[in-house]
Amino acid sequence: MGLDVRAYSQCVFVHEPHGYNEECDDRIPVRHQPWVDVLDGRSLGCYEHKGETFHFRAGSYGGYGDWRRSLSVLGLGTTAETVWHEPGAFAGEPFVELVNFSDCEGAIGPATSEKLAADFATHRDAAASGPDFGGYFLAKYDDWHKAFTLASDDGWVVLH
Repeated sequence: MGLDVRAYSQCVFVHEPHGYNEECDDRIPVRHQPWVDVLDGRSLGCYEHKGETFHFRAGSYGGYGDWRRSLSVLGLGTTAETVWHEPGAFAGEPFVELVNFSDCEGAIGPATSEKLAADFATHRDAAASGPDFGGYFLAKYDDWHKAFTLASDDGWVVLH
């Protein structure tokens, strides 16, 4: 088990959800989540994508948690736990929308994706110059950057 991430561009709303566990057939399900601010004003429901897709495995849940903690230190200069306890203190800061997000499911809309893509671009040199055992941190860093760049074109990044 682990965290899979799918990014989609050029998404079009199809219909509202008929229930929490609706599968949306081959469409993108965007369900209720406590992080509604990253939906960027878009409706819950099923979406179709008309553009590109990108999929990657973010790692095991524990591995992703460790990676996200490293991202927090890189971009925010503090632990992820501090961000989780005081998220308002970090509003607008680099990577905060991803650090203070579910580690297992949810969707991030295009405006938040555009902001996060810019964060990843801005901090790429710092990410590449830090300690990286086996290249894992930077490889996942680049995957997230690609996903958010793609989704910034009227799309979604969906964690599941």
